[in-house]
Amino acid sequence: LANFQFELAVCRDFKLVAAAECLSVISARQQHVECAGQDLHDHIGKFRHRDTVLLEVEEWGRNVSTIRSTSKKDASEMILKPDPVEGQITVSVDDERRWSLLVPETISCRELALPECHVIPPNWSETATGRLVTQSFEEARVRYECSIDIIDDGTLELMLTVHNDRDEPMTDTEADFCCACAYCVWNTPADDVDRSWINPPFHGPRKEKNTDWADRSLIATRDGMVAVAEINKHFPVPSNRVVPGKNIADFPFIMCQSEDRTEIFGIGWERASRLFCAMCSCIHAVAWLGTIPADGSCTRRGRFYYAKTDPYQLLARFQRDFDL
Repeated sequence: LANFQFELAVCRDFKLVAAAECLSVISARQQHVECAGQDLHDHIGKFRHRDTVLLEVEEWGRNVSTIRSTSKKDASEMILKPDPVEGQITVSVDDERRWSLLVPETISCRELALPECHVIPPNWSETATGRLVTQSFEEARVRYECSIDIIDDGTLELMLTVHNDRDEPMTDTEADFCCACAYCVWNTPADDVDRSWINPPFHGPRKEKNTDWADRSLIATRDGMVAVAEINKHFPVPSNRVVPGKNIADFPFIMCQSEDRTEIFGIGWERASRLFCAMCSCIHAVAWLGTIPADGSCTRRGRFYYAKTDPYQLLARFQRDFDL
């Protein structure tokens, strides 16, 4: 079992299925469970050295189910392509489905006016499971690093650390992460048009802005899903209500459905200050770092998701991953 990554869930009828296979039947409140039973362990043992296997479990509980396992050493077909000039990275799962992530777009605090991160060339490096971006604002004496690691074929782990090298604390610190499924689409110079691209399931024809983008972008509350509905309408996340308003998000997670509502992507943090849509092509999740003491640092963990599922099932995954 040590060579495999299992994500299993139990449905009400006691079917044992892989999370990727059972998204249509699990609810947001059902919990992640560990693989149990010596019989199942014996079934898996014979495939210990296979990269990808499909195991038929003869009987577990009341029903027969299928378990899919994926080797950690080859966990994904996702492709990461960092921009050498800007602080953005392109994430692709196939030729059509790709996103531009600004990691981050901005870092702000009450005491400083920092430049936008993506307009200053950062330092990119390759890691065993993804990429690492670092950048330093020397005059402000602030620096950060963010790792982008592939978890599986639809999930990225984000780990942001902001360092305050000043003699004074940074207060109300936050980092805005933008996730867009179009790049250089509008007002693109003619000699640069080849760099522009879109994500057809989510964005529609090239050069055309989506009129229903915000309606397909969703915020999760304990009473259900709420459509963002407007561009630059901010949803504060308790207990970090740094933006006044009544549109309170109860989870630090924002999602957007495809035009046919069969696919979805989302981004969230263990702690976020606000969520919103911008520019008719992107969703924003603003990581909350709060007060960073003098000569100190703060780290926040986040995740990006893509799946062929619905908002409630993706929310269930996010809740499980962050124990919310």
